[in-house]
Amino acid sequence: MGYHLSPGCVTPAAATALNLTSTTNSVNGSFTAASGTNSYLVIQSASSSLSASPVNGTSYTVGSAFGGGTVLSYGTTTSFSATGLTAATTYYYYIFSARTGCTGQPFYSSSLNGSVATASTGGGGGGAYYDAATGLTCQPLKTALKTIISTGYNSLSYTPGIWNIYYYSDKKRNDANTADVVWDMYSDNPTGADPYTFTLGTNQCGTYSVEGNCYNREHSTPQSWFNSVSPMVSDAHHIFATDGKVNGMRSNYPYGEVSSATYTSLNGGKLGTGTTNFGYAGTVFEPINAYKGDFARACLYMAVRYEDQIISQNWSGFGNANEVFLSTTNQPDAAKRRLFVYDPWYLQLLIKWHNQDPVSQKEIDRNNVIYTQQVANNSGGTLVKQGNRNPFIDHPEYVNAIWGDGATSPCLAARMASNSVPEVVEEETKKAFTVYPNPSVNNINVTIDKTVKRIEVADMYGRIFLVKNIDNNTLNIVPLNISNLYRGNYAVKIISATEVVTKYFTKL
Repeated sequence: MGYHLSPGCVTPAAATALNLTSTTNSVNGSFTAASGTNSYLVIQSASSSLSASPVNGTSYTVGSAFGGGTVLSYGTTTSFSATGLTAATTYYYYIFSARTGCTGQPFYSSSLNGSVATASTGGGGGGAYYDAATGLTCQPLKTALKTIISTGYNSLSYTPGIWNIYYYSDKKRNDANTADVVWDMYSDNPTGADPYTFTLGTNQCGTYSVEGNCYNREHSTPQSWFNSVSPMVSDAHHIFATDGKVNGMRSNYPYGEVSSATYTSLNGGKLGTGTTNFGYAGTVFEPINAYKGDFARACLYMAVRYEDQIISQNWSGFGNANEVFLSTTNQPDAAKRRLFVYDPWYLQLLIKWHNQDPVSQKEIDRNNVIYTQQVANNSGGTLVKQGNRNPFIDHPEYVNAIWGDGATSPCLAARMASNSVPEVVEEETKKAFTVYPNPSVNNINVTIDKTVKRIEVADMYGRIFLVKNIDNNTLNIVPLNISNLYRGNYAVKIISATEVVTKYFTKL
């Protein structure tokens, strides 16, 4: 029997062409591979020099101290990402080539060095990114944000671009802090041990039959809702790495709050009948509380980034998208469809989740990666970065400035037109019209006088839900059944031949 001896190690060539980009709290780097090199050791430091050099034959652990700096990565990849950094601070990076597969491995080269300063505090892109949105509200703000986040946007390919961005955008350390794993919001357990984990690339779907088989690409706004067309189909801001089985169970159902679950994932996500809290009792998928805000802000991003396509391509006409999007049928006013985008129940749900689950460091880091990280976008290795941001992660207050709580807001106080007669709002009229009980769950009563010809009930979107013609001049109390209305604020139009008086009530 013979034995094959590994060749002795020789010092490898150094990597070249270090490229560094930064935001306020992150740095992304890439470099050109060295010939014959198997791995790279990347050190991050706040100092312009290291007090040590890597020792041949020694492997180093990510996160460990080294020469006054920290080991940022060790492996075959030629790019890296550092997050959670301090704004307006210079960071230094040292890349050592490492030859392996030989006796005495690893052998290290001299370092390739570079530095970059993080941006000063402020919005993405160094503070000036959102300048054009300053001072705006309602539709002007929404349109300004659309322009901002569309400028500089580059489409990632669905394959391999989206798979490749996950190495930077959807990763975390495992519970033992020994390896990077997929940050899967459909399986992660933020308060305990994860039920399973996925290795980036290795456990990429693939086929699945149960949870834990593999991870795939989850469109938080399902592909069927926009007919699977570009650029939405590969926009990383709304496509997350998730367990294949749970993704399949979610299917193209809307997000929602479940009253009766037919399926529960290992981390507590639920599929089932929606609660009536927002007036929709169809099948919905409810992620765990820790990630509801993440998904909500991704959906609100879609309402801004693609506000033109939502109307021009008639998203409400695809698949079961009519369950969440306004259409010409339920909102004939195109300007209102552009502003609101979603049916009231869905918009109110997303805003509730946005408020209950504030922006996390995970979201901030992911937003920065999508803005700056270059990834191989085709089989030839062409590098592309998506190059835009989710404004609701950088500026959560923009949600309120555009939509309020989804039911009450100056931007949502659209009134319906009615017969070209003068309209008198509640505060200005002397008439003794009343609406009671207020608030109410099932029924309201409207007091009227003999001049009233018609009563209309509309939501804050201006959509008419009830019409009552009055042909009995002796009637002075009109009962109205509101049990089928969704929760929110409503306007009651009390219409006579000479004026329209508007009262308001709240449906619980």
